[in-house]
Amino acid sequence: MFIELKKIKRKFKKQSGQVAIIVGVMLAALVGMLAYVVDTGNIYESRRSFQTVADAAALAGAQELPNAAAAEQAAVEYAQLHEVPPEGITVSVESTFVANDTIKVTAQDLNKELFFGGIFGNNTTPVGADAAAIIGSPSFVNNIVPFGILADDWVPGEEYELKWGPPGNTGNFGALALGGPGANNYRKNIREGYPGNLQIGDVVETEPGNMRGPTLQGTNDRIYNYADYTFNSFEELTDLVNGKYVLKNSSDSQFVMCPLIDWVPNGRDEVTILAFVPFIITGVTGHKVFGTFIDRALIITDGSIAPLNEHGLVIIRLQH
Repeated sequence: MFIELKKIKRKFKKQSGQVAIIVGVMLAALVGMLAYVVDTGNIYESRRSFQTVADAAALAGAQELPNAAAAEQAAVEYAQLHEVPPEGITVSVESTFVANDTIKVTAQDLNKELFFGGIFGNNTTPVGADAAAIIGSPSFVNNIVPFGILADDWVPGEEYELKWGPPGNTGNFGALALGGPGANNYRKNIREGYPGNLQIGDVVETEPGNMRGPTLQGTNDRIYNYADYTFNSFEELTDLVNGKYVLKNSSDSQFVMCPLIDWVPNGRDEVTILAFVPFIITGVTGHKVFGTFIDRALIITDGSIAPLNEHGLVIIRLQH
């Protein structure tokens, strides 16, 4: 009996040693897992932060395209403003559809410190993100107002005639027959915007005559029968950010997009749409409608994109 007890004690002593080894291994594994989870979470949050900065820097730079030097400088300045170290910023301008229409940005920290990485002999790791933005023209646009305008060297913040009046000897004063002729259709298109999709290269007809009544009625309905029923100033509807006018609310009824046409014929005739140009209606005097040019660039995210056109509306979009 005494011999059997001694054998049992020796057996338990051996097992207790094995348990200690197993517990030690499990604790080491647990610490390793904890270190991995903490550092992985930290890296993930850093990468997400860098992605936000890279996206914004690419959009900031794209607003200067196709000027490659200015675009690169704007992107770098934005990234540095958000504490990305100079050695962690890489910017390049490339061509997708036309020359210098795409900017690519990398924002990173090459030596991101780890909380527990030293346990495994690695105290730092590179963390960062890439982004690309492209500029182009919209393939199509809807809710266009029926004011055909001619090419000009538009200056943001300056007022221009969108629909003009007499004197004139062509019989046309900027009115377009979008979707069909007639005063009622013309007035409705001013009030609500033409519901169909229009694209660069489309051929449309002019609406001849001064159209004083429909112009005044449609414009007044557009402005005063919406949201705040108030005619707002250009300054009330925009913010001046880094020298550029930014529209506060793209759904405001005073914001309009006009088709840029190739010529003004005599009487009813066909014209070709060359581009779409954004304005804010800032004046109405009977047969005349005035609009203040907001900018050539608007950031939008939906709809297809076409190669950049030298005139009018420009899309700035992140590439994913």
